[in-house]
Amino acid sequence: MSATINQVLDAIAECLQVERSQISPQTTAADVPAWDSMAVVELVFMLQRDYDLTLPTAQATTLTSVEAVLKVLRDAGKLA
Repeated sequence: MSATINQVLDAIAECLQVERSQISPQTTAADVPAWDSMAVVELVFMLQRDYDLTLPTAQATTLTSVEAVLKVLRDAGKLA
């Protein structure tokens, strides 16, 4: 499945349980108090469930910004 950036931003907001308006491609974990280690686990599960991706632990720990999530999807050919 190929996703648009807006679909990914919606999914990230849902994972973090924040308003969509708080999430943009420039958002980092420092910008969102809810973006903690458990949120990273939720993001990994979302990527597995929605985009059929399996991330090694080392790569999962790099998910500290929206751009990092988008890069994972771009690199896997899952972002339109």
